[in-house]
Formats: sequence, C-alpha cells, structure tokens
Amino acid sequence: MTSMKALVLTIGDSITQQGFSTAHCGWVASLADYYNRFGDVVNRGFSGYNSRWILEGFDDLMKHDYGDSGRILSHKGVGSDKYLVTLFLGANDASDDIGAGGKVGQGVELDEYERNINGILDKLVDSIDSENIVSGKPSRYNIILITPGPCDHTKWATRSDARVSKYASAIRSIGASRGIPVVDLWSSEDGVPALDLGDLEDGLHFNAGGNTKVFQKLQVVIKAQYPHLIPEDDEKGMPMMEMQGPHWSFWANKDV
Repeated sequence: MTSMKALVLTIGDSITQQGFSTAHCGWVASLADYYNRFGDVVNRGFSGYNSRWILEGFDDLMKHDYGDSGRILSHKGVGSDKYLVTLFLGANDASDDIGAGGKVGQGVELDEYERNINGILDKLVDSIDSENIVSGKPSRYNIILITPGPCDHTKWATRSDARVSKYASAIRSIGASRGIPVVDLWSSEDGVPALDLGDLEDGLHFNAGGNTKVFQKLQVVIKAQYPHLIPEDDEKGMPMMEMQGPHWSFWANKDV
C-alpha cells in the first residue's frame, strides 16, 4: 500500500505566506486542495522578505522540521520528478524604500533583484541535484516563476505599478533565458484575466478574486509544462498521478 506522493514547495514573501489563508481563498490553500491525497504542500512564504533575504537564508529555508537534518525536497523520499517549486518574489523588492542613513530598507534595486532571483534558482537547482531527486541531471526542473503583481500606490506610497512592472519584466526575462515557465499576473494570454486593483484586499495582498486568478494561472502552466504533475482523473475516471493509498476500486474488487 505504500505510494510516493508529490511535494509542492512555495517560496516567497507575505503574498505566499498569506496564500494559506482560507478567508481569502488563498492560492496556496487552493494548491493544497488541488493536490489533496496526491501531494503535500509546504509553504515557505516569509512576510516582509525580499529576494536578498530569501537568498541569504536559503539553507535554513530548505530545512524541514521532522526530527532530522534533512531538506524539504528529500523529505519522505520525494523522487521520480514528483515535486514542484514556485518562486514568487518582488512585492517588497520593488519598494522604493531602499534604505537611508545606514539602515537597510525592504527595497532592492532592479539589477540586484535579477542577481538574487538567479542566485535562488541556482541554489534550487543545486539542491535538487544534490538530493538525487531525479536520476541524472534533468533536462529541466519543475520550477515555476511568478511575476510580482500590480499594486495600489494610493494605499502603499512606497510602491507603484511603474516600478513593479520593471521587476515583473525581469522575471519574464529570467524565465525565458533559463527555460522556466512564468505565471504572468499582468497578462491575459493564458485565458485567465490579468490581475487588477479589484483583486487586491489592501492594495497589495490578494483578495479571494486575486487568489483565484493566481491559482487558475498556475493550473494552466502545470497542465501545459508539467503534465506528469496533474492531480486529476483521466477520461476513464482514474487518477493521472499516483495517490496516497490505493484507489477505492482496489478494495471494492477484492474477494470477501
């Protein structure tokens, strides 16, 4: 009866941390529901963090707390390409509060942001290879980048769409150069409407409508780019991914 569930790891700032909120139909909570019985979702969203601090704390971020020194992606023997990582940073990096008077602010200049995102991706790839999650070096990794979304400058004086859009563009460029799919919150080309101010709870974080759009856009990318990670039934009503415990028909067809 043993089976190997998938593992979904979400890395980001408060928008990822709050993604587990059921009050606002959090996009991470929706992922957990989507992968229920097919995979475990581990949320590593850190409120207030920028790409610099995620990069600096990456090794601690990747540890799990299950009584040994293991790392998240090797926990419970994750294997056979059955993992998915989302990287969603930029809401704080794009703040124009870059610090003054010897104090460090939340904001990170665009060129450093690009270096940091690439550095985090390098560490992710190294972690995946070192944990032998797949046999041999994979041709691509199960990683999805998410662009920072729009914001309401009237509610967040240190942020503006004009600035955030440059950081979103950087994510698109990094994804294109590294062959990593991107969930673009500014585009409707995937068939899901782009995010707008009506999707924000407080001018920055998502309400139920915004979270639903993010989840739907993730589904589009998963189905197009990582079909082996679709936790749905096929046309015969049988699961397309291995699930925890055998299908109910295993028990129904046993001899009494």
